[in-house]
Amino acid sequence: PAIFVLQPVGSPEFRHAFTMLMACGVWPAAALLAAFLLLKLARAGRAVWAVADTVPLFLSTLLFVLGCVLGTAIRGESTMVPAHYHGTVGAVTLAYMALGYRLLPAFGLGVAAGRLVRWQPVVYATGLLLLAAALAWSGWLGMPRKTLPLEMTAQSPAYLAAMGLGGLGGLLAIVGAALFVFN
Repeated sequence: PAIFVLQPVGSPEFRHAFTMLMACGVWPAAALLAAFLLLKLARAGRAVWAVADTVPLFLSTLLFVLGCVLGTAIRGESTMVPAHYHGTVGAVTLAYMALGYRLLPAFGLGVAAGRLVRWQPVVYATGLLLLAAALAWSGWLGMPRKTLPLEMTAQSPAYLAAMGLGGLGGLLAIVGAALFVFN
């Protein structure tokens, strides 16, 4: 609320204050929660990995941490921005998928089971990890956001490799989402 009092709404200073709040104020609490969850998973032993919710929780936490780390690396309007939000939003989506499986019986629907249910979160998370990594790689190479400058892609095969990796990641994420709907 202090930003609304101290800065004129809509001014560059107002926008900068919210950007700094996002960059410095939001992620530390989430990072501490993620570290706590990962530590608990590491200490829990092998038996916890047999529980169906453990793998999606672990992958969701990893995706969220990746998204937060990529968010701190944003320096301008590059593809690092969508890399950041594909990691964080994808992590939340994965957590909701796991919750969806758990809530099916509460709505009178059969419980999804089997190998496909165990592999679906892995396929989805792997796709998002690859997509976020590819977008971050492109951003690190200087690829601007929301545009494809053909001269940049012609300069270096690294741009094409990053785009190919992003395509593979996007395909896996879509397949993972489709598997969730199918399940």
